[in-house]
Amino acid sequence: MDQAKAAGRNTLRFFSPALQTAVNARAAMEVELRQAIKTNQFQLYYQPQVERGRVTGAANPDPLEPPHARPRDAG
Repeated sequence: MDQAKAAGRNTLRFFSPALQTAVNARAAMEVELRQAIKTNQFQLYYQPQVERGRVTGAANPDPLEPPHARPRDAG
């Protein structure tokens, strides 16, 4: 608790290293998502859901991947 008080306001401190790691990962993902929104990096692909020959909805079958994980075009 002394470290949290010494760090001042608007600072998070966690006792569990595993919890701290999870919080850090989420914070990094949020930063990447905000950057992706600002730079129009989102590409959505929808797969139609069909029942008895009729389209009844759509789903996004691919999980969101960070830009550095996507293969680059060969062109």
